[in-house]
Amino acid sequence: LAAHQVTLQVWWLLSYVPEPCSIAAQSLVARDFKKKSFRDVQRLVRLLYTGSLLVGVMVAALTGLTLTLPRIVPLIVRDKAVHALLRTTAGPAMMAQILCSVGALSDSVAVGSGSFRHLPLNSTLAMAVLGLALAGRQSIRGVWVASWAFFVARFTGHFLMSRTMRSFFLPASVGTTLNDGGIPSPVEAIDVAPSNVTLVPGQG
Repeated sequence: LAAHQVTLQVWWLLSYVPEPCSIAAQSLVARDFKKKSFRDVQRLVRLLYTGSLLVGVMVAALTGLTLTLPRIVPLIVRDKAVHALLRTTAGPAMMAQILCSVGALSDSVAVGSGSFRHLPLNSTLAMAVLGLALAGRQSIRGVWVASWAFFVARFTGHFLMSRTMRSFFLPASVGTTLNDGGIPSPVEAIDVAPSNVTLVPGQG
């Protein structure tokens, strides 16, 4: 239990590092939806995901180093038995950092693009998946591996439930119908554009 608590505290603290990416995404996506073409927003979202993934990898590496380096671990906890257990939780915690970074960004992109009606259901289903993943797991490492299921389900749910989220990663001709200006047409943009956006042909 001590190893789990130490891993959780280190993981929780470092998980705030990618948070500025999510906050920026919510504002930038909402801004560009009003002023730029859908293709521009699509490129922005893809760039944000790339940046968030890179930050997540860096935070994951920092998490792993904090939980395993002989010079750092004793500063956190002195029990050598806990040190050994931390080496088993470091790997799963690192992967959880990467998945969490991408999952949090997905929430922000959904809100920024005005496609957030599915969020309550998505979060509920992700928690249900986590519960199923935790069933029968008794080891500390197993608990951390099970946490992956929550983040993967959270990320996947956005793309299954939101046409907008899918359209960001599909070719324009597949993801959404575009008019001359690149803005999703009113017919296809029911779940694509925020309600306060005026769709003007030729805009952007």
